[in-house]
Amino acid sequence: MKKIMLFVLALCLCFTAFGAAFAETAATEAPSAEKPAAEMTAEELLYRRGKEVEQDLVKAAEYFQKALELEADAPEILQAVDELAAALYEDGKAAMNAGDYEKAMEYCRLAADFGYSEAIKEIGNLYCYGLGVEPDDDKAFEYYQKAADLGNINAVNNLGNCYLEGRGVEKNEEEAVKYYRTAAEQGVAAAQNNMGYVYLNGKGVSQDYGEAVKYYTLAAEQGFAIAQNMLGRCYEYGLGVEQDYGKAFGYYQQAAGQGNTDAQHSLGLFYLDGTGVEQNDEEALKYIRMAAEQGNPEAQTSLGYCYAEGRGVTKDYGESMKYFQLAAEQGSASAQYDIGYNYRHGEGVEQDYGKAVEYFMLAAEQGYPAAIFAVGDCYYLGEGVEKDLAKAAEWYQKSLDAGYKADKEDEEHLKAVLGDEYQQK
Repeated sequence: MKKIMLFVLALCLCFTAFGAAFAETAATEAPSAEKPAAEMTAEELLYRRGKEVEQDLVKAAEYFQKALELEADAPEILQAVDELAAALYEDGKAAMNAGDYEKAMEYCRLAADFGYSEAIKEIGNLYCYGLGVEPDDDKAFEYYQKAADLGNINAVNNLGNCYLEGRGVEKNEEEAVKYYRTAAEQGVAAAQNNMGYVYLNGKGVSQDYGEAVKYYTLAAEQGFAIAQNMLGRCYEYGLGVEQDYGKAFGYYQQAAGQGNTDAQHSLGLFYLDGTGVEQNDEEALKYIRMAAEQGNPEAQTSLGYCYAEGRGVTKDYGESMKYFQLAAEQGSASAQYDIGYNYRHGEGVEQDYGKAVEYFMLAAEQGYPAAIFAVGDCYYLGEGVEKDLAKAAEWYQKSLDAGYKADKEDEEHLKAVLGDEYQQK
């Protein structure tokens, strides 16, 4: 009797969570007040009792735990527990989406106590990204493993991420691929996308653009925006497929429509250059600004360029520098170089060779060829640094090794400093 009373009380308390599932029935087929409780369906009982008690998922979880301790294999309790765990998880997800990570953790933990694998995986995500808790790769890996052991295939993909990046476990790209492949074969779009990534970049497998395209296509067909964007790049550059700007544009459109800022930026560049579509500065600016305003650093750099050159907008060096600065603060090497260029030439800011060198150095440290050459040029000309031909030669050579393509003026500097060594290039 005690077990049944606990069970009924828990049902009453958790009515709110189940209410959405029964909303249509409750609205159109409200049970008769005269109908005996013994003859009611579960939905009808919930409808009546849900109006008579204060609804509290947390208290419901406590009562269910007690009921399980008394008789863990009672079918009616097990079924209701599954529904309660799902409701707790959904409330946890809603709290996460609203930015209430403390509540998200509380509800996911309650659901996890009932063995709900999605909630266990979500706790791993909270630890992985440091949402409401201190980031903890070890705990993230632990929860992903628990969820995977319960058959959660999305957690299997997350374990692949841990192995690929060495988070909570020793880095092992081959092991990462095993987990990705397992999840991809069961239709997980994120895992299919990750398989595309490892084949595109030769991580844990031999580089194979054809295989990359295959997996990106599988994920893209499920509407996975990152994969759609990457397919656009494959078609744009002819990686694993015949180069086709029209198809690239189409995939970028699909991804951009889902809010993918990289794809929005690419669409802008296509319009800016007239690649695969009629050239249109206004359309270019629309897509570039769309991505830039969402914080995409490369789009912010491109928007800075549009202001500097007056493409689709009135030329404005001040606005140009504003967007370059936003991108540079996010580590964009191209933006750091552009800021250095502007300080060197006094475009949009007061000329300042010292600041120019500072920004050129930031970009050069990331291997940006034009910035590496610019550092060499500053040493050659003594701009912002003491003139030093030996250092100029060192930086010039680094720029050439990084693939820098010199124009005629640059070549004169290279010849003057590198001499016969440059002539042999």
